[in-house]
Amino acid sequence: MPFKICPHCDSETSFSKRVIKELYTVRNDSIEMQTHYLKCEKCCEEIFNPEDGDPLENVFRVYRERHGYLQPEALKAFRAKLVLNQKEMAALLRWEEATLHRFENGALQEVSHDNAFRKAMTQEGLALLLENAKWNLPSHTKKRLRELSLSINNTADLEKIVESKGDELSGFRKFQQSRFVAILALLCKETGEWKTKVNKLLFYADFLSFRETNLSLTGLRYVHQPFGPVPKEFQKIFASLPKEFFELDVFETGERIRVTAMPDLSVLSIAEISLIKKIVDTFDKVNATKISDISHEEDGYKETQNNEFIPYSYAKKMKIVLDNLLQRTF
Repeated sequence: MPFKICPHCDSETSFSKRVIKELYTVRNDSIEMQTHYLKCEKCCEEIFNPEDGDPLENVFRVYRERHGYLQPEALKAFRAKLVLNQKEMAALLRWEEATLHRFENGALQEVSHDNAFRKAMTQEGLALLLENAKWNLPSHTKKRLRELSLSINNTADLEKIVESKGDELSGFRKFQQSRFVAILALLCKETGEWKTKVNKLLFYADFLSFRETNLSLTGLRYVHQPFGPVPKEFQKIFASLPKEFFELDVFETGERIRVTAMPDLSVLSIAEISLIKKIVDTFDKVNATKISDISHEEDGYKETQNNEFIPYSYAKKMKIVLDNLLQRTF
């Protein structure tokens, strides 16, 4: 380790690294995290490793993912989309400016705040806020926001189709359309992908994520079907994809999902995007029939019957491990 100043003994010294598994309780939810410490070689006191960020903020991030709350970057991204500063956005939401500032900087929001912000991200919700707004804005800004509200897709459709309770069958994550759309766009690439193959890519993305983090990527539930694992209600899901991002091309040999515009990827972490790209690269040359055959060899598929749910507990038995994704050949 490079020499640094210890905040406890004020000495220029070296530090050793130590990783400890710690259990945090957030609103009656237990979250186990690996906390990285630096131990001063002179006074033996320990400090958090600043390179890994604030441990509590990391715990809050996991809690938000587990319970389907918006992450701070999603709040900032939507405010930026509206071209509003914090004071204006807070006034639109009828919050104190300090409240929005805290949430955008990592504080854990209440479910009521999360629901209010999420509603503001819908066409109806934003239009209603603008109609009832009691703050002064230039007329051109009001006009711009009203036009923007009309262009926002109603994001409730897929969330009504997908039954996701954030339980084990959902990989301890509640389904969010914004995340699913971003994940699907990355899996389909610019050239598009066959629907049969997409089902298997989603399965591997979710189960490999759960294997590594104890959280699925999408919150989808998977069932055993003759051609392999598929998301529950996958036909309805693909039929209801937002048209501003996807087209479903129909051929004699099947249906192909084509990306027409890239959605907002800020709802995903860098690690999540990296995982998705690894999966895409791994199966790039594998056709739909072959990936279906590969999925048939997974214990979660072999040990369940037709139409039965495949629990995420089978992720620990996956034939493909994350560290070897790029090395695996078929």
